[in-house]
Amino acid sequence: MCCAFFNKEEECIEPYLKHIYTASLIWDKIYSKYYLKSIRRVLKTKEDLVKMAILYHDLGKLTNEYKEGNRKNFRHELVGAYLAYKLLQNDYAFYVSLTVMLHHESGILGIYAGEKGESFITLSTLRKVIYNADLKIYCDLTVDDPWYDKAKTIFGKEIERVNKYLKTMDNKEMYEIIKEIIVRVSVGNATHLLEIRTKIASLLYPLTLVDSISAYYTRGDSKDSATWIASRALGTKEETRGPEETRAEIPKREEIEKVLRKEGIIT
Repeated sequence: MCCAFFNKEEECIEPYLKHIYTASLIWDKIYSKYYLKSIRRVLKTKEDLVKMAILYHDLGKLTNEYKEGNRKNFRHELVGAYLAYKLLQNDYAFYVSLTVMLHHESGILGIYAGEKGESFITLSTLRKVIYNADLKIYCDLTVDDPWYDKAKTIFGKEIERVNKYLKTMDNKEMYEIIKEIIVRVSVGNATHLLEIRTKIASLLYPLTLVDSISAYYTRGDSKDSATWIASRALGTKEETRGPEETRAEIPKREEIEKVLRKEGIIT
């Protein structure tokens, strides 16, 4: 099975396509009405780039490197960023790929910078990690994932396209693409770099939000399922709020659960 989350016993408790299907439902049915119009204006596109980022954001979890347990040193975000940059149209591939790369930004910085004694990520560190990674895919999204038919109703033929290129990934090409992304976001005048960061922020927030809420509902009793973001958005933990604070998001928890219940994701 193509898996988005393994428990401590290394059992798959969240199929990959179930995770992104749920995240996409939450985005499409709930949050897009609040954010999509603004995102399209900021990024000057008619495309739904959040939906594209959802499709790509966890693809690295389908590699042998991730499945075999090297989840600390190998950041799965790099795979999704690499493929998004390679496969999507040039006018927005950069923004989707960088959003995917940064959706666990603290994880990347903690492993590739902080633990190496650096204050920033070095290309030599990334090169070593990527070149040594086993990028072979252990499953087929169109055959081994029970949520393929449902996910296809949202992502269409993009799943088949991604599935095809997952099987042809190249370590050297991946490193060169990741390096190019980093250079593009690091080199230039201050105004240009600020514009990039503003555009990325417009995508990164909703991706992180629906990713966290999806995980909350699709990982069962896992202690890792209820992230701070999901708890905050859903208002599930009273201790996360002070007496005068309100929930972080407009939609009510009941509204989200009504959508998920209708699709059979929760009962």
